[in-house]
Amino acid sequence: MMLVLGVYTLFSFLYVIFLGRVRKAWWSLRQANVEQPASVSFPFVTVIVPVRNEAQHLPDLLNDLLAQDYPDDRWELIVVNDGSADGTAAIAADFFHSHPNRGGLLNLPDREGGSKKQAVAMAIANAKGEWILTTDGDCRVGPSWLTTMAQGMSPGRTMLAGPVNLVGSPDFLGILQTAEWIGLQCIGAAGIYRGRNFFCNGANLAYRKQAFTESGGFTRSKKRLSGDDTDLLLQFSRSWPGSIGFQSGTGAIVETFADDGIGSAFSQRHRWASKIPVALTTVTLLISLIAWLSHAGFLAALCIMFFSPIAAFVVLPVFFLKVLAEYLLLKDGADYFGHRVSFGLILAAQPFYALYITLVGAAAVFLPYTWKGRKGR
Repeated sequence: MMLVLGVYTLFSFLYVIFLGRVRKAWWSLRQANVEQPASVSFPFVTVIVPVRNEAQHLPDLLNDLLAQDYPDDRWELIVVNDGSADGTAAIAADFFHSHPNRGGLLNLPDREGGSKKQAVAMAIANAKGEWILTTDGDCRVGPSWLTTMAQGMSPGRTMLAGPVNLVGSPDFLGILQTAEWIGLQCIGAAGIYRGRNFFCNGANLAYRKQAFTESGGFTRSKKRLSGDDTDLLLQFSRSWPGSIGFQSGTGAIVETFADDGIGSAFSQRHRWASKIPVALTTVTLLISLIAWLSHAGFLAALCIMFFSPIAAFVVLPVFFLKVLAEYLLLKDGADYFGHRVSFGLILAAQPFYALYITLVGAAAVFLPYTWKGRKGR
């Protein structure tokens, strides 16, 4: 019993320290973005949108891209259809028929087997842009998205990550997904700002085409369905340390939508977590272990409290300190993304979130995931 309580206490304190460092870095990043003057250059950008069965969402994204305030002659759009079985390809074809100067549609050959990495690589091979900027078919972007991201495409930069906002339903599950997403965005952005790169999001990611080619692209991890973002981030980190940035200007925010239902949400997070075992660095391993042991330890501590109530004198102070650290970070992130989080919500979610973290962490190591009808690890 004492060993379990000791592990829970130790790793919870480490988790609190980690969250405090993330919050400090997040504030520094936001301040640095405010003080940085806007770039007046307009590099030629190729926007790449890999799609698979996105007929429901793609029209909105295409309309958003048409409304960009970026000079029309300084960017192009490539949509890559990755084996869609709905009307996605037809929607994209009609769009480029109406806007022939905007770019074009590519279809990934069936013989390729299909994956997001193969779709992006195919588009890059046909891209004219100096910079590649990727997003997903189920996302929405504001009119200044391209312009704001371009402000961070400085001469010494090889990669630029951008913020992604999750729009969830107003029910308890949707609110929890949004809160979790806010934390992940803050952690990823803070890591990039501090030069501790361990993950980013392909829904809003820019990089130099030349750097992609020189790094070998996705050749080292092309067999994996996922990881078109994090794998590339780590690859660039090794090749060009110090050249990766995060654009925190609010005009750069991309919106995506939360999954409906517990099963769908769990499957998506299983896929995200599955990147960790195959893209480990010392930093990701340490952070993953601290987070997992803190949450799994909490579940074990609850069981101990049930049989030995005196353990509450150890468990509860540590528990409330952890909740406070999470709330402060999530509140900062929520203010940035235009959401609201309450201390009561974070408190009430703790048992559910601890169970979720424990299960997802175990599934990521031992079980394959399913993504849009395909299985991977």
